[in-house]
Amino acid sequence: MKKFKEVVLNIWKDPVWSKVISVGIIAIITISWAKITNHSWKEIYDFVLGVLSFKLPVYLFLSIVALYFIVKVCIRLFRKRKDPLWDEQIGNYTFKELHNTLFTETFPVTTMRMQMLGMPAPTDNLLFLFQMYYSYLNKGIDFDDNIDDGGYLYSVLAPKFVGYGLVEAYQKPLNDLPDRTEVAYKTSELGHKFHASLDKAYLPEKIKELKAKMK
Repeated sequence: MKKFKEVVLNIWKDPVWSKVISVGIIAIITISWAKITNHSWKEIYDFVLGVLSFKLPVYLFLSIVALYFIVKVCIRLFRKRKDPLWDEQIGNYTFKELHNTLFTETFPVTTMRMQMLGMPAPTDNLLFLFQMYYSYLNKGIDFDDNIDDGGYLYSVLAPKFVGYGLVEAYQKPLNDLPDRTEVAYKTSELGHKFHASLDKAYLPEKIKELKAKMK
């Protein structure tokens, strides 16, 4: 090992070989830098020569350049890559943000009718409740819809989903009083988009479940 170091030092101290090595290093730096940045080879070459014209130790300059390339490589390796599904924009949220918010949030509120019937407030997360009531919301719900939930969907959950843009409220004419309307709720376009993204996100798991059942 010592002999190898002595040979390297002798080559570096040699006036001819030191110039050859320096030119080679500059060429490698110039080519590599040109590929990473948008600068031309000549611009980078002139810059390197300009830096070398200062009274700066060669080993220090090479260390700075090496550090620059190491940082660039690390940034590329650890830079977060965008996921076309989870980073998809859904209203004011990305799909991932909305998914995680609904997954971690519950809305355990009871209506007067639920209290009269002795029904407890749901403790399921909003993501599960959205999927459970999705078919009802697609049809549209109003105050008179007979859903066995004590009015939770109409009075509590649907207005909550309106705040996330998953459900929209609209005025529906009363059957017996056509000149009067009531508030009704239905799945919004964002709600359909979010549900479609859910299907894509959980499709691999559903396929695994089906394969497990088929065995």
